[in-house]
Amino acid sequence: MAIRPENHITGDKAIRRISDRLIPEEWTINIPDSDYGLDMLIEVIVDNKTTGKFFLIQSKGTLETSCNGKISYSMDVNRIKDYNEIKLPVLFVFYSKTEDKFWGRWMNYLFDTLTEEQKKQKSVTLTFYSYNEIDVDYLQSIGNEIDLPITRRVSLYCDNIPQCFKQFHTQAINVAKQFIGNDITEDLRLTCKTISISYEGCPQNGLAIIHLDKTEVRIPININAVDFLFYPSLKKEECPECLLDLIYVIAIYSSQISSQSTDYALLNPRQNTFNLIPISIWENFFFHLSVDKIEKTAELFKLAVQYQDNNIAQTIIAVVFLHSNNNSNIHNLYQDLLSLYLSFCQENEIKGKLLYNLANKIRTINCYEAISF
Repeated sequence: MAIRPENHITGDKAIRRISDRLIPEEWTINIPDSDYGLDMLIEVIVDNKTTGKFFLIQSKGTLETSCNGKISYSMDVNRIKDYNEIKLPVLFVFYSKTEDKFWGRWMNYLFDTLTEEQKKQKSVTLTFYSYNEIDVDYLQSIGNEIDLPITRRVSLYCDNIPQCFKQFHTQAINVAKQFIGNDITEDLRLTCKTISISYEGCPQNGLAIIHLDKTEVRIPININAVDFLFYPSLKKEECPECLLDLIYVIAIYSSQISSQSTDYALLNPRQNTFNLIPISIWENFFFHLSVDKIEKTAELFKLAVQYQDNNIAQTIIAVVFLHSNNNSNIHNLYQDLLSLYLSFCQENEIKGKLLYNLANKIRTINCYEAISF
């Protein structure tokens, strides 16, 4: 007789434990008819009434235990990419048979958070921390919120926050939610993107440091009047400049998966952040804009031209130019931006650099147009 592999047994154990201990007993569980290898289709039930809210579960079990508060799983990149195509929320549940614990993460937009290098790999390592642990009470508590937008949320995380910055950090999160929208959350458990913030010094003379992957942005904090820390809600004119800079950097970093963050970054540009954010982050932001977002780059471009930030201005022109042949609105935008830039720019060397870069962008698509540059 054939002997079942241990990983198959552990996987089946995970499915049974999810059914018995993770899903609220009144919610319905079905086996989906899908080519994506998903294990469960769940419908949220509230007060014994169907809600029409469905989500899918992909489960994996392990005999390993967490170490130093974290546990890892290697996942195929093509599988992660497939989740982008699914129109229902997909929850990946990782179960440790040894510890009898569950960890979770929404998967629909995880591929968008990978670096270009990671997207070319066969697999990537997903790391789950203690704050990613989930249980039946947690799922019950977010049942009314489970729909596709919940999978786009970006969590803000600050560990061991200095006492002097606690009120500032609370207000920063409140302002981020107010200005950027529901895509920003303090709930760390299931988000596929987490932005870590730390603080140094004091609010009168300190730093807010935003960490993401291998990059960080250091934002000077200098607050004289602290009245705003106790306002229930803030208007932009009531926010100190350093707080607006912090919110803007959060918007840039979360724009990979948050449409609301992208709109905020495009429509509320801040010159203070031009030199704070590395050019690699700016380039990643611009070159991943969808067509409808590219049409909103004018305000940010004008500010870059006004303060003579040629790297940002030229990057925007290049991105708009690459989409100008297939869209009349973007073609008109490209002509307007190029005219504005050339009228402001007085140095022929900088103009030449722009035209050379535009030629390089188009040379594999249209050789004759490239030569014209």
